[in-house]
Parts: sequence; structure tokens; C-alpha cells
Amino acid sequence: MEDDAHDDQGIPRHLPAEAAGRRWLLKLVLVVAIAVFALSMAFVLVYGTSLPWLPALLISGALAAAQVYALRRTLFRGDGRT
Repeated sequence: MEDDAHDDQGIPRHLPAEAAGRRWLLKLVLVVAIAVFALSMAFVLVYGTSLPWLPALLISGALAAAQVYALRRTLFRGDGRT
């Protein structure tokens, strides 16, 4: 049996710059997803309950902010410095 049989050189490693770029891309995708979520919820509130646009946007914005908080804690663990 070879000495380096359990070496992990085959595992691809990301450089710190690549990891930061991927983290930035994930955050951008999160922002777009939350914006689409908030606008669709406001649309449903306006046409489903006859609320005016401003209260519907405020309600959906508050609910989207809560969603962002929950998703950030789930997807971006760590100290948050990056």
C-alpha cells in the first residue's frame, strides 16, 4: 500500500478570491429572490384583499425582511465579515 493512499489532493479547493466571489453571487441571488417574493406578495394583497398599494408594500416588505433574516442565518453562517 502506498504512503499517500489517503491523500486528499484530488479534492478541488477554492481560492479565497473565488470563495468571496461565490459568496457575493449568493447574496445577489438572495436579494433578487426576496424582491420577487415581496412584489408577488404585495400583488396578491392588493388584488386579493383590495388593500391600497402602500400598505401592501409595507406589509410584504416587513414579511420579506423577516424572510431575509431567517435565510441569512441559514445560508451565511459565520462571523459575517465577508
